[in-house]
Amino acid sequence: MNQILLSNKLFSKDISSTKKNAIERKKYKYYIFLFSFFLSMLLIFFGYLCLYLYNINIKEKNAQNISNFFSLKTMYNNIDHKANQLLLSKTSTDPFVIGVIKIDKIKLDYPILSYADDESLKIAPCRFAGPKPNEIGNLCIAGHNYADNSFFGKLKILNPNDSIKIYDLDGIVVEYRINVKTEVESTDLKYVSQNTNNKRIVTLFTCNTLKNTRLVLAAEEVL
Repeated sequence: MNQILLSNKLFSKDISSTKKNAIERKKYKYYIFLFSFFLSMLLIFFGYLCLYLYNINIKEKNAQNISNFFSLKTMYNNIDHKANQLLLSKTSTDPFVIGVIKIDKIKLDYPILSYADDESLKIAPCRFAGPKPNEIGNLCIAGHNYADNSFFGKLKILNPNDSIKIYDLDGIVVEYRINVKTEVESTDLKYVSQNTNNKRIVTLFTCNTLKNTRLVLAAEEVL
C-alpha cells in the first residue's frame, strides 16, 4: 500500500514538473517574442531617424551650395550658361535666387528663393509675398522649422532688437531690426500686409506643426 501511495506521489510530482516546465517554456518563448518585437521596432525607428537626418543634411548642403555658388561678390557677374539656367525660375522671368538672408546671432546664412512651393521650401527659405529684397514693402520669407535647427529652426531664439541682414542681387546689404515676435494661427495673414507707409520691412515665418501655428518675426530697416 505504501509503495502505491509513493508511486502516486512520484507520478503527481512528474506531472507537476512537466506542467511547470511547459509553462516556463511558454514564458520563455513569450519573452523572446517580446524582445524580438521591441528590438525590431527600435531598429525600424532608428532606421527612419537616420533617413530623416540624412535627408535634412542633404537639404542643408543643397542650400549651402546655392549660397556659396551665388557669393555676394560675384552674384550675377560672369555667370556661365549652366549657372544662368539655374537662375531661371518656373516663370522664366524672375531669378530663382533673389537674395541672401543672414542672421549672425544664430549663424543663419541662406539664399532667398523667389517663390514658395513644396519643392523650393525643401531647398532654402522662400519669398511667399512682397517685393524683392530691399525694395519698399514687406518682404515675407517662409522657411521650414527642422528638428536639427537648420533653415528657420532657430528663429525661436531671436528676440526684438536682434539684427537681420538682407543682401540683394547687387550685393547691397540692408540691416533690419526685429520689432515684433509673436505666434499666430495659420490662417492669420495680417503680417503679410503690404501697407508699410513706404518702409522696408522683412517678415519671417515658420510653422509650429505641433500647435498648427506660425512663429512670426517682423523687422524694420535700420535707418
